[in-house]
Amino acid sequence: MGVGADALGVFAATVMAPWAWKWAFGPVLDNLHLPRFGRRTQWVLGMQLGMILTLFAALALFPTGNGVGLGTFTTLLLVHNLFAAGQDVAIDALAVSALPEAERGRANGFMFGAAQLGMAIGGSGVIAAKGLFGFSFASLLVPCALALLMALTVGWVREGLTPRGDGGLRQVGADILDYLKTVLRVFFTTRSGFYGMVLALLPSGALALSLTLSNVITPTLGMTDDEIASLGAVSSVIFAITCATGGALRSEEHTSELQSPCNLVCRLL
Repeated sequence: MGVGADALGVFAATVMAPWAWKWAFGPVLDNLHLPRFGRRTQWVLGMQLGMILTLFAALALFPTGNGVGLGTFTTLLLVHNLFAAGQDVAIDALAVSALPEAERGRANGFMFGAAQLGMAIGGSGVIAAKGLFGFSFASLLVPCALALLMALTVGWVREGLTPRGDGGLRQVGADILDYLKTVLRVFFTTRSGFYGMVLALLPSGALALSLTLSNVITPTLGMTDDEIASLGAVSSVIFAITCATGGALRSEEHTSELQSPCNLVCRLL
């Protein structure tokens, strides 16, 4: 659409910014809720509804080319990802309350794997479908998938009992402050914490290049929509398989015969 690499880089960094603040949603979910609904489920559904509405708005105000309207579109996707990051935290909290501890490793692997398949469908799938049906029609696949997930959450998920947390906004602020103090203490007073912080600031090349390749490098290299879609789909499928495999290896329900080789493989990796 004539958008330069600099603008694409700013776009990618801006829309992904809410995920860096995902930790702050935890105290909000723990302390604020409506008493008549599931403490986690209500946040999942609320965030999902916000994602659908902002996505429809973003599609209605899609940039027209050469960067025209890109600022408004970026802002809407920023808000969309605020809802998405909040939903991610709520999903994890719901999984913890609904699943026994022995199943959480496997479930987490499948959750991450399914998220990558969702990226393949909502990203590469839409790009591929654009050539067949046009972008306006193909882009409706994503909000329809979000609406389906809302229905499945309401109909199938049964939230387990969780400790009541009714601290209100004051407790939210106190929990966030306590979290920050703990993180800073671990980062700067322990060797493992400091090394962990450095590792977090220097992400692995494959993961770092994934976002850069998909949003910045591929258009500037002249790759076609179909080529970009194929690259994203293959990457997401590989990611999904390895996530599910990691979750299965981590699960505590493996037999003792499988534990030894699985542990060996994990250590080698």
